[in-house]
Amino acid sequence: MRVAERTEELQHAIEELQAYVYTVSHDLKSPVRAIEGYCQLILEDYRNQLPQDAIEMLENINTISSDMLIMMDKLLEHDRYSKKQVDGTWTNMEPMIREIVEELRVSSINPKVQLIFCKSLPDVWGDPILLRMVLYNLLSNSMKFAKNRETIVIEIDVRENNQEWEFSIADNGVGFEPEYADKLFQLFQRLHSSKDFEGSGIGLSTVKKIIQRHNGQVWITGKQEKGATVFFTLQKKSG
Repeated sequence: MRVAERTEELQHAIEELQAYVYTVSHDLKSPVRAIEGYCQLILEDYRNQLPQDAIEMLENINTISSDMLIMMDKLLEHDRYSKKQVDGTWTNMEPMIREIVEELRVSSINPKVQLIFCKSLPDVWGDPILLRMVLYNLLSNSMKFAKNRETIVIEIDVRENNQEWEFSIADNGVGFEPEYADKLFQLFQRLHSSKDFEGSGIGLSTVKKIIQRHNGQVWITGKQEKGATVFFTLQKKSG
């Protein structure tokens, strides 16, 4: 009985925290957007009258404000996808992957991308909208952290495990120290400078939430300068 009560209390605390995060993220957007707007107006109207160090400070404020707005949007997105009902249907992710990689390639500073499918991907039971968000986050990470390679290489593989499929997405990016693997799925965890690689530190946490809602697991392996591989499992059938 006590365990059930503690579980209920914990669930209530989590729901309160989620509501708080949503409220803070939503309500802070207006003042931060105002700060960004005023900085832009000052720079547009008074740039020629300002000393260079003042211009640089205003540009820094503008950049920080923009980064904060992006982070708030990501938090709201994380909250939305964490709560979305899973509308299961049979889905094949291979067309999604090809489409997402092409979208990312067009806007990437390095358009040279080699996409490799080691095997044909099977149909899985899941929510196409949520699974697309998983793939978008993982593939955009691969593109981002391999952008300085001569050619970005992304390798997709799958293997069968009892009642589930185990998928993997590997890249030839900068990788990371293996001891930090577990931290990467926590909110706001970053292992690289935002000056080198943009990002909010929310994407992998969103991936974990979505995969767990599909009764799957997700983990990551990698080595410094040797790339990274993200693994995730999905059920072969509903339920």
